[in-house]
This record gives sequence, structure tokens and C-alpha cells, in this order.
Amino acid sequence: MRRLAYFITGMTLGAVVGGILALLYAPEPGDEVRDQVRARVQALWEEIRRAGEMERRRLEEELIVLRRGAADEA
Repeated sequence: MRRLAYFITGMTLGAVVGGILALLYAPEPGDEVRDQVRARVQALWEEIRRAGEMERRRLEEELIVLRRGAADEA
């Protein structure tokens, strides 16, 4: 669980810093920058969702293994 928290924290900080830098150094007009920021945020959200789903699957598989081990011991 700690790995997922570190991952999400890193992704969030990276997105914030990247967004700020993009706004400061963007040669495009405001509308284009907002569209780009929106696209990046959506991509980041999708990445976070996928990472969470992968972690959930991993934990479910680990739970199955642990339950099987407990059933074998009983």
C-alpha cells in the first residue's frame, strides 16, 4: 500500500510542477494551454486509475494465496 501512496504522491507532484512550468513557458495562447493542461490531467487521472486497478488485482491475488494457505493449515 505504501508503494501506491508514494506513486500517487510522485505523480501528483510531477503533474503540479509540470503544469506550472507549462503555463509559465507556454508559447501558445491561453485557450490552447488550457486544452493541453486538461488533456494532461485526463491522462494523469487515467494513469492513476490504471495503477490503482493493478494494485487492487495484485492484492486480491495475494489474498487468495493467503486464504488457501490458511485453509491448508486448518
